[in-house]
Amino acid sequence: MTNGCFERLAGRYSFVWPAVLALAIWTAPSSANDESGFYSGGNFHPVIRSATELAVELDQSADRAELGARMRANGAGTLEAVPWGDQSGRFAILRAADAATQAKLRTRQMPEFKSVNRVYRMQAGGAPILGSGRIVLRLRAEVTSQERDQLFADYRVRLVQAVDGLANTYVVEPMGDAASLELKTANRLYEDDRTVYAHPDFRMPVRTEQFAPELVETDTFSANQWHLETLGYDDIIKDDADIDMLTALNRTTAAGTRIGALEDACDVMHEDLVDNYLGISHDVVTNVRSATAANPQAIGDRHGTATIGVAAGVGGNNLGISGVAPAAKFTVSRGLTSYATLSQLASAYSFARTQAVDVHNNSWGFDPGTPNPDVIVSAVDTVFREGRGGLGMVVVFASGNGSGMEPGAPAAIEVAAGQDLATLIQVIGVGASNSLDRAASYSDYGREIDVLAPSSDFTLTGSLPGIITTDNTDGAFDEPGYNNNGADDLGNPDLPDPNYTSVFGGTSAAAAIVSGIAAQILSIEPNFTATMVRNTIEHTCDKINPEQAAYDGITSRSLRYGYGRVNAGTAAERTSDGFYWPERVANVRVEGNTIRWNKNDDAREIGGEIFSAPTTTVLVVESAAPFSWHPTDEVFYSVGQRVTDPDTGATLDVTVVQNVDAELYNFTLTSGTKYFGVYSVANSSAQRRRPTYGFGVSVDSLGNVLDSGELIEPSDGSGDGGDVVLPPGSQKPRVSIEVRPLSGTSPLMVTFNGNAESSLDIASFVWDFDDGTTANARTTTHTYVVDSGTQRFFPKLTVTDVEGNVGERSVAVDVSAPGGQDGGETGSGTVRIRVSSPDSPDSDLVSGIAPLAVIVTADISGLSSSEGLQVEWDLGDGNSAGGLSVYHIYEFPGTFPITADVTTDANTSGITATHWLTVLGEASPTPGASASPTASPNPNPSGAACGVGMISVIWTVLALALLRRFTS
Repeated sequence: MTNGCFERLAGRYSFVWPAVLALAIWTAPSSANDESGFYSGGNFHPVIRSATELAVELDQSADRAELGARMRANGAGTLEAVPWGDQSGRFAILRAADAATQAKLRTRQMPEFKSVNRVYRMQAGGAPILGSGRIVLRLRAEVTSQERDQLFADYRVRLVQAVDGLANTYVVEPMGDAASLELKTANRLYEDDRTVYAHPDFRMPVRTEQFAPELVETDTFSANQWHLETLGYDDIIKDDADIDMLTALNRTTAAGTRIGALEDACDVMHEDLVDNYLGISHDVVTNVRSATAANPQAIGDRHGTATIGVAAGVGGNNLGISGVAPAAKFTVSRGLTSYATLSQLASAYSFARTQAVDVHNNSWGFDPGTPNPDVIVSAVDTVFREGRGGLGMVVVFASGNGSGMEPGAPAAIEVAAGQDLATLIQVIGVGASNSLDRAASYSDYGREIDVLAPSSDFTLTGSLPGIITTDNTDGAFDEPGYNNNGADDLGNPDLPDPNYTSVFGGTSAAAAIVSGIAAQILSIEPNFTATMVRNTIEHTCDKINPEQAAYDGITSRSLRYGYGRVNAGTAAERTSDGFYWPERVANVRVEGNTIRWNKNDDAREIGGEIFSAPTTTVLVVESAAPFSWHPTDEVFYSVGQRVTDPDTGATLDVTVVQNVDAELYNFTLTSGTKYFGVYSVANSSAQRRRPTYGFGVSVDSLGNVLDSGELIEPSDGSGDGGDVVLPPGSQKPRVSIEVRPLSGTSPLMVTFNGNAESSLDIASFVWDFDDGTTANARTTTHTYVVDSGTQRFFPKLTVTDVEGNVGERSVAVDVSAPGGQDGGETGSGTVRIRVSSPDSPDSDLVSGIAPLAVIVTADISGLSSSEGLQVEWDLGDGNSAGGLSVYHIYEFPGTFPITADVTTDANTSGITATHWLTVLGEASPTPGASASPTASPNPNPSGAACGVGMISVIWTVLALALLRRFTS
C-alpha cells in the first residue's frame, strides 16, 4: 500500500504522535535485511549506517522552527542542519535516539515530511550521505523491455524515471520500506547478470574546490590578473608564473567554442559574463532549462560566478576582467549545493551535450575517500565518447584541496584512481600551482593528476595572491558573493568594485584556466578529439620547479606536479603549427623475455573519416642501467643508435632497439637486469612528416613497470560502463530461476527451481535463502519464518561450472508475520492473495502480457468470527473494489502491488496482504535501443477512490461459506 491510501488509513486508525500520522503497511525489516555497503566501480565500498539520524526532506510549506520545537516537545527527535549543501532548510537531519523511533519515523509519514531516509557515512566522523530510497542502475544493451519489466518485478522495484542521456539507465524505487531496502536491493541488482551497475541514488556531499577565502588574506597588489600574464612583483609573484596569455591571444580568442560547467549557481547576467552567455542554463534538481535557471538562489551560491569568469569572462569590453577564453560562449548547470541525487548530477552532462558544449568544467568533487559513482563515471564517459558529434567533449576536473582545509593547516593528499573524479582517464585532472610557480600547498596529487594551473596559496610568511575574477552582482541576489561591498567574508578589503573579487583560488580556479586553454585549442583545431586536446595541453606544459618536482625522465611525469604547469601560449603556437601527440602505449607488461603493450589510439570514425593522433610506430630503447631520457620531437631515431642527452648533447649508454609498428619486443638477457623505455610515435605534421613522441613507459626485464598506461577504451568495455566481454570458453553460466510463491504469511513454504545454460558442465548449484541457511540442490523447498512485520528476502542461486565460472540470479520474496502488515494482532488470521486467469481459476499468476485479465481472490484462514467480513482491494493501478474475488483487466505494462485489507466486526484492526503482479508490454524494442520506458501508472494516484463500502449480499453469502470452510 502506498502513500495514496494514507487518508483512508488515517480514517480507520488513530495516531496521536505528534500530529496525525499515516501508517504504511511496511514495517522495519529485521537486521538481516541491512547491508554494510554498496558497489561502484567494480568494488564493494563499506558504509556506516547511522543508528541515530534520518535524512528528511521538508515540504516547502513546513515551518522548520515550529516543526522542530513540536517534535522536541513530543520526544520524537530533533531537527538539525545538514553540514553541507545550501542551508535553505529543504533538507535536514532528524536525530532520534532509539531504533524503535527510527522505524516509526521511517514507515509513517507526516504532512511536513516529503521523504524520510537513512543517513550513511564512508568513515567514522565523515560527512553524512543522505539516502534517497532510490537506486540508479544500467541494464545491458541486449535486455529487452519485457526482460526489463520482469527484472523490476523480480526485485520488487518501481520505475521512477529513465536517466536522461544515458542508454538503458534508470532510477528505480524499492516497493515497501525503500529507505531500509535501498542498499540490499541495489547490491542484489548489481550481482544480476542483466545489469551493468546498480548503486543507491545517494545525495552525496559535494565540495566546490575553491580554497577557503578566510585562509587567503586579500593582497592589495593591484587589479592585474597575474595568472594570465605578469612581469613579476618582488617576492610574491615570480616572473613567468603565468600561462603566457598574450602569446595565446596572438593565435586565438577561443571564438566559436562553448564551455559548460556543473556549479552551485552562476550570475549569468553579470556585466562581464552576459555577452558570452548562451542564453540558456539548467537546474539539475528541477530539470528546468531557462535563461535564469542557473542564477544564485540560496546563501552560498557564488562559486560558479567566479569559476565562469576565470574560464570565459568577456575580454576587450573595458570592464573588470578577461577570461582565458575571452570570446567563448558558456552555459551552466546549477545543483552542487542543492542536495541533488547522483542521477540528477549526471543529467548536467546530458544537458551540456544538447547545448553542443565543447569543454565541460568541473571545479568540484566528492569528499576524499568517496568512490567514483558509476552513474557519474558513465555520464562523463558518454560525453567524452559521443560529445562534439563523436569527437568527444573535453571534460576537466579539479583535484581536491586537501583532506579538509582546516584553518591554517591545509594538507594536500595523494589521491588514488577510483576515488577522485580527476583521476578518470576520460578527463583532464588539474592541480594548482601558485604565484611562485610551485605546487600549491593544498593541491591534491597522484599519478592520475595530469597538470597544474595557477591559483592562490600561502606561505609560512604570508598569503600569496589569489585569482581576480567575476563575483555575484551585489544587490541582485541573497548571496552577494565573495566580495560584499568591497570586503571579503572576514571584513578584509577586497577590490573596490564589489562585482569582482581577488580572493578566488583553489583547484577550482586552476581547472577553469585549463578549460579555457582547451577552448583555445579547439578554436584553432576544431577537429581534434578530446584525447588530442588533453595530450596537447600535457605536452606543452612548463616543467616548473624540477628539483622538487622530480619529473621522471622516461614518463615525463611528477607525482606532485603531473606533467607540469600549463602554458596557453605554447599550446596555441604548437597547435597552429600542426602538432599533435599520440597517446602513450598502455597495459605494458613483461612475459618471459617479451615486453608487450597495446597501442592506445583514440580513433573516432565520423562520416567515414578517421580523427585521431595515430601511433605510427613504437620506439623502444634499452640500457644496462637505469636511465632518464625522452625522445625529442621532430628528431628521427634509428635502430642501433645511441641517444644523446637533449640538454647537454652528451651520448648516453642507451640504445634504440626497435622502432616499428608493433605491440611487443623480444629481448635477450644473459645476466643482470635490463632497463627499457617504450614510447609511441606519430607523424604530427603532414607537411614535414616529422615525428612527435608520446610519454614513455619505464619497464625492466624483471617486470617492474612505472606508469604502465591505461587503455582509453579497455578491451573488456568496462571503461564506458558497457558490457564486459569475456574471452571464449570462459562465459559464465546463464542462470534462470522459478520461485513460488513470492509472498505470503509466515510460516511460508517456498519452492525453488533453478536452471543454467552453459557450454561447460555444471559443478554445483547453491541456494542462499538470505536467512542464514543454504541448500546444495537445483530444486528444493524452504520455509521462511518471521515474528513481526514483513521482511523481504533475496534468495539467490549461484551456479558454478567446472572451470570455476559463476552465474547468479536472485528474486525478492516477501514474508509477513501472522496478523498482517499493518498492525493486526498475531494469530488473528491470515490472508493470501491468489491471482488467476479467468480461463484457469486454479492458476497462480505473477506476470502476464497487457491487456491482462485476472481474477484476484483472497484466501482467508484463522478468523474466529464470521460477523461482518469485509474485503477491500487496492488493485495497484488506481482502481479499488470490494469482495472476496474481483475480476479486473490491467491495460498497461507495469508492476502493481495488489493489496487486500480484510476486517470483521470482531477484528476491526484488520489483516493486510500484498501480492505483486507484473504486466509486460506486448512488444519489445530492438536489443540495445535506448528508448526510455514509460513509467508505471501511479499505484495510488492522488484522489484515487480508497473508501470502504458495504459488501453486497452475494459477497456476504460467499464470505460465510468460506469462513465455515476455514474456521476450525
